[in-house]
Amino acid sequence: MTKGEIVLGCLAPHPPHLVYAENPPQNEAFSEGGWETLRWGYAKLARKLKTIDYDA
Repeated sequence: MTKGEIVLGCLAPHPPHLVYAENPPQNEAFSEGGWETLRWGYAKLARKLKTIDYDA
């Protein structure tokens, strides 16, 4: 039996809106836009990872 290996890993802080469920209106964060670049990066990475033909 062959031994599996991790060939790619992605680590980044998780913006709260990607981790937790929807907030009630009184708990909505007032963002200054600091998470936008990271959110775009996650979206781009997700699109790229969907195109990979995994063998596992």
